[in-house]
Amino acid sequence: MTKINLGNLPFKLLKNIYISILRRLGINLDHGHTWERLAPQYRNNEITNLLYGFVANLLPIYLSTNSDLLLKRARTEDQIKSASFALGDHYKLLKSLALSINAKNVIDIGTYTGMSAISFLDANCKVKSFDIINSLDLPDNIITEDDISGEKISLICGDLFDDDFFVANINNFIDADIIFFDGPKFGGFEQKILPKILALNYYKNTIVVMDDIHMKKMKILWYELNYPRLDLSLLGHISGTGIIFPKFGKVNVSTNNY
Repeated sequence: MTKINLGNLPFKLLKNIYISILRRLGINLDHGHTWERLAPQYRNNEITNLLYGFVANLLPIYLSTNSDLLLKRARTEDQIKSASFALGDHYKLLKSLALSINAKNVIDIGTYTGMSAISFLDANCKVKSFDIINSLDLPDNIITEDDISGEKISLICGDLFDDDFFVANINNFIDADIIFFDGPKFGGFEQKILPKILALNYYKNTIVVMDDIHMKKMKILWYELNYPRLDLSLLGHISGTGIIFPKFGKVNVSTNNY
């Protein structure tokens, strides 16, 4: 994707572009935050360009279904609904984000039936997907043998909570453009793994996407993160979707929200 030089485009203008897309999609702006403020010292052209590319990709992807690989692969009624929804689920958001930064390598934590992996595949990404089970054994799996043999998707079975397994896969995390974090939400998994991932990608261009940030067990973790972040839940999962920018370092938590 061609980089857009926006110069000193005001952050408020970027926010207004985002809000105008929400309105075009018929979203009620009276419920929840539409834009979570970045700390002032991180409102720079690099983040602005990234977010501008993201919102520029949103509308055509959210309104399109004909060329959507996920919808073509969906098998169950629930999968078809999730793939079809412009709102309420995060699959179109994942595809849009990957296209906007021209992502090549993606880490998907929590493969399950492969919905998120296929969303990234549809954005021409190579995906390494982690789970404690082999998704190919699931009856509703939508990842194909061709995806695996063509090295488009790599399924890595193991428990990232195990320190040795995590260390053995460190290079995969370091090489990633996007890390999508959709873990089990129990037993302290996210609380242990997320700080490790953020530390590994400190000063790198990696973007970390978190699912379910408004679930009870995830709220505290999300709001205590001391990295620049954005809550994109109104265009993502009904239970919350957020993106984190490890590259720009740590910020004072109290200045990273409103």
